[in-house]
Parts: sequence; structure tokens; C-alpha cells
Amino acid sequence: MEQYIEEALGYFEIGFQYLDLSENVSANKAASGNKWMIVQTGGDWNKLNKEYDEVVKWSDHQLGIPVLFNFYHGLELMLKGLYRLKKPIETNHKLPDLLDAIENEYPESNFLCCFRKYIHLDKAPNILNDFFEKSSANIVEWYQALKYPESTKGKKYYHSYLTCQEDNGGLFYAELSEDIQFIRVCIVSDVRSKYEELA
Repeated sequence: MEQYIEEALGYFEIGFQYLDLSENVSANKAASGNKWMIVQTGGDWNKLNKEYDEVVKWSDHQLGIPVLFNFYHGLELMLKGLYRLKKPIETNHKLPDLLDAIENEYPESNFLCCFRKYIHLDKAPNILNDFFEKSSANIVEWYQALKYPESTKGKKYYHSYLTCQEDNGGLFYAELSEDIQFIRVCIVSDVRSKYEELA
């Protein structure tokens, strides 16, 4: 059991870093208004460029796709850490399979609602649902779809559905930031309550 805990903690340690990055950038996106376009007139071009860069530096136009990649990678690591507390882990990027296994092992856990929300696309926020639907992709493809412009078979991913979302994007990222915080708090609380060694 001690070996399982140590290995699970390795997954949690790295997973929390991916989720922390996603949470913090998402909060900044929401706070900055998720702007991707501003109206500027006249003046020094270099100064205008710097002003523009400052306004959009947190926007989904600049950082949306990598934030979502990091978020899903963090979810994968959390699921693998939870699974590893119970049994040897199999190498698998299939989030639905990992979630099914965790639901069997932790059926009453509060954090499951947030995992379901982002893994079951019929429950996902519109921005994610639209991206996967328009790209004719499913959540199993997240690892490719959020990393490359097309699949290994040449199928195009329509990343424009994840960027330049302005107000809708700001609301989405505010919600994502809150959900990540909820996941973190619930997992830590749940795991500590079940494993005295971690309390």
C-alpha cells in the first residue's frame, strides 16, 4: 500500500502543477475580459503594438489552446493518481475509460461532477462541445486535438471555436478556474479522509 501511495503522490504532484497553471491563467483571462481586439488610432506603431500585447496577453486568442491542453493533461494525471492509490496503473490517455474506473473506485466522491462535466461532452460547456463537434472529434482525441492542427490521418481540428470568444470565453474561463479549484480541494479532502498516511 505504501508503494501505491508514493506512486500516486507522484501523479498528484505533477497533475496539480498542470491544473494550477490552467486555473491561474483562466482566472487572468476572466479578469482581463478575454479581449482579442482593441480599437487604436494614430500614434507610434511600436507603442500601439505594446499596448495591444498587454491587453490580449491573457486572452483565449493567445493562450486558449495550451491552457486547455494543460487542463486535460492535469485531469488525466489526477485520474491516474486516484487509480494508482487502488491498483497498478495502465498506460492510457483515454479519459472516459479512466473516469469509468475512478467512478467504480470512488462512487461517492464530490469531484466526480467536475470530471464528468469536461469528459462527457454532452455535459461540457458549449465552447468545448462546439470545438469537438465541428472537428468531428471526441474526448479520446484531446491529446491530438489540443496539440496539433490536424489528426495523424489529416483530419482538421477547428481551433477557431476555442479562440476569440470574448465575453463567452471570459465566462467559460472563470467557470473553469472555479472548477479546477473545486477539483483540487475535493481530491485532497477525499484522499486524506481515506488514507490516514496522507492526513
